Amino acid sequence: MQTYSDLVELARKCAREARFTADRGVARELWRTAIEYQYKAAALDNGKFPDVGLPTSIAKRKIVNSGAANEASGTATSPVDKSQ
Repeated sequence: MQTYSDLVELARKCAREARFTADRGVARELWRTAIEYQYKAAALDNGKFPDVGLPTSIAKRKIVNSGAANEASGTATSPVDKSQ
């Protein structure tokens, strides 16, 4: 079983690599994976989402709206952007 700190570290690594890859498809998959790890970490910490350096809220919304973030754990719900 992965610990909270392991999941946060994995999410941060994926987010960091997504910023530097030239291939858009690879970057998108890395962001999606980072969000999956973030959701799993949140599930271990009473729903508190750790800061893992995810993309802007618009990009994050696009990833979440694709349904990819909810497929991973099945426990966390889509984040709600309260700024709108």
